[in-house]
Amino acid sequence: MRLIKPIKVECLNCKKQFEIGFDFECVSTDERQMGTEYDYEGEYEGVCPCCKKEVFVRVEAFEYPKGCVNYFGARPDGIRLLEEPDLEAETDE
Repeated sequence: MRLIKPIKVECLNCKKQFEIGFDFECVSTDERQMGTEYDYEGEYEGVCPCCKKEVFVRVEAFEYPKGCVNYFGARPDGIRLLEEPDLEAETDE
């Protein structure tokens, strides 16, 4: 799983808008009827470029069936996502 482009976010403290990016790693797999389901997590931990307040987001995404992103969820802290992540499934199986 990878981000196709950075995610636009807004700092909840100062309202500054900026972009973030991060890598995903596969944290689990599950065999299902149409093949393997992959569970990915990625996270960003940093500071707002304007007010320097700490910000964090963890994104979980599932690939199932192979090549299809079928779910994502985000848990932000200190920022608000202004758009959904643009994700691409890229398993090498």
